[in-house]
Amino acid sequence: MSRTPLTSHQHVEIGIVLKRVRQDLLDISVIVQSAYGKGFSRRFFQTAEMLTDLRGALETKLGKEIVGNDVEGQHIFDVYFGPVGSKSLNGVREDGTET
Repeated sequence: MSRTPLTSHQHVEIGIVLKRVRQDLLDISVIVQSAYGKGFSRRFFQTAEMLTDLRGALETKLGKEIVGNDVEGQHIFDVYFGPVGSKSLNGVREDGTET
């Protein structure tokens, strides 16, 4: 059974979610540090950093699947590692504001 690669739009949507989840985990890390200490806080930070490997793997796959360096107006790198809040997912920006 052959697998169908993700579409460019699916890559963009997944990138939005992964960047948002990573930022949320980093925010949680800061919030819980004062209440529960650095050790507990570090677990959220480490979980956020583990997403980097997955984002890198998806970025590599995207680079192999498309022609050129641009995906829906973004450079390939920015799809998974660009700033949070630059693109929208179903009418909502990565930062949670509506478009």
